[in-house]
Amino acid sequence: MAAFSRTAARGSAMASAEIARSASPRGELVLLRRSPDGALELRVNGVFVMDSSETTTERQLAARALASWTACRQRTQRNPLAPPGPAARVLVAGLGLGYTLQETLRHPVVTQVLVAEIEPELVGWHRAGLMDSDLADCLEDARVDVVVADVLDVVRRQAPASVDVLILDVDNGPVNLVYDANAAVYGSHFLRSCWAASSQCGVVAIWSADSSIALRDTMTGVYAHVAEVDIPVRLGRRQSTYTLLLGSRCTRQAPRLAAEVGDTVES
Repeated sequence: MAAFSRTAARGSAMASAEIARSASPRGELVLLRRSPDGALELRVNGVFVMDSSETTTERQLAARALASWTACRQRTQRNPLAPPGPAARVLVAGLGLGYTLQETLRHPVVTQVLVAEIEPELVGWHRAGLMDSDLADCLEDARVDVVVADVLDVVRRQAPASVDVLILDVDNGPVNLVYDANAAVYGSHFLRSCWAASSQCGVVAIWSADSSIALRDTMTGVYAHVAEVDIPVRLGRRQSTYTLLLGSRCTRQAPRLAAEVGDTVES
């Protein structure tokens, strides 16, 4: 699922109405509707996970990854042997409140999306219509398939060169893990699995609450080009920054990966 704990509990001081609750091997999941702002909030073991009031970085994660892939594909289209037209195959992990998936589906180049979500109840809450109305149709989109499984296993099952964009938001990033087993997501072995599953222009995009030199170095050892993008966000009354890391397999991709994308994501 999406990161088990963002760095600020924005909803902790607000009254909330419980919408759903479920036990999981990774903790107790609770979906709340906050008042007075009306935002949806997801908690695990009583700890704030994410909410619907600040979704900029979740959306940027998808938008920047797809823009980077598209830029590489446009270059390869000059090759007469290249397949005609862009048709992106995307893997999204995890589902969270659904904003990364929603942003992915807004892009017309996307033809297939595989969502990997480890928490079955979270998928069930989406299908039951418990999320905000603008997210209701995401899982019903004909382009979307959902698998309830660990993303480590899902990626390793993909055929070589079968995925164009891999979007990973499964924990806080490598610095402050909530679920220790997720450390493998940021390691070289799994990133090499991502590389093997990626197409010629393949891109991996990773959400992190903090900048990580170690993760950037690990990605540099796997991908042809790596960029780190810092996104300012407003967390309650304070300003903070989240980090997106993008790795491109495209050998033609200029190392200005992040600079090719403007901040045009809808909120």
